[in-house]
Amino acid sequence: MKFYLEQRLNADFDTIQQILISPLYFQNLNELDPGGKSELVKKIITDDFIDLIVHYHFVGSLPSAAKAIIDPSKLSWTEETRIDKKTHKGTFSIIPDNYKDRLDCYGTTKLEVISENETLRVLEGDLKVHVFLLASAAEAGIVSGIKKHNEIEEKVINDLIKNN
Repeated sequence: MKFYLEQRLNADFDTIQQILISPLYFQNLNELDPGGKSELVKKIITDDFIDLIVHYHFVGSLPSAAKAIIDPSKLSWTEETRIDKKTHKGTFSIIPDNYKDRLDCYGTTKLEVISENETLRVLEGDLKVHVFLLASAAEAGIVSGIKKHNEIEEKVINDLIKNN
């Protein structure tokens, strides 16, 4: 299932990139996101790229049908992101800690200028669940969660911009 998400952020590229790698961003995100907890595991910043490894653990609730095939305590994953600092474009992939054969997710991210102090962050991805008969329902549920997380991220980033 393909997905397309946008965030309207009230700052320039450099400010947004600095927020996305700050511990305060992850702290605030964890306070507001009821569905998952995130931890910045590693960041590597060079002249050309920002590489991030973020670990997530699902803490929300699952429908009983999903619990029949998935243990909620084992729903954790790593997101690996590489951002080109010059083009403000990047790629991401999501790697499950468990159930690796049941999920593939990858995509692109980019920052686009709207105005001097407004930036559009676009995420496009492709999510595939490999569970017979349940794939499309599972994909729809996961993408719905990704959209909610995206809305929370947008709020956290804009709040951090406003408070700095």
